[in-house]
Amino acid sequence: MKLNHRHISALDDALQNFSAARSLCKNPERVGEMGLVINRLRQLRILLIEACIQPTLNFTDLFHVGIPDDSDLVKGIRSLTGHAEDEDF
Repeated sequence: MKLNHRHISALDDALQNFSAARSLCKNPERVGEMGLVINRLRQLRILLIEACIQPTLNFTDLFHVGIPDDSDLVKGIRSLTGHAEDEDF
């Protein structure tokens, strides 16, 4: 399987659906949880785009080692999406 623009489009659809559902939600706790999911989907989308641009990005390292917090990629992701990984629902 190859990752391609369809995978990024699927994340875009998920982001739109979650955003619409969050707008209609009346439960404040659930709204917070949905906001966290939206931020994590945004982060995943950024990583997929980065993998397309930089083919040497190692997904195994992403899961087992991580990306250094002081790297430009992590700084950029956090500036765009916040610190979603600090919260846990």
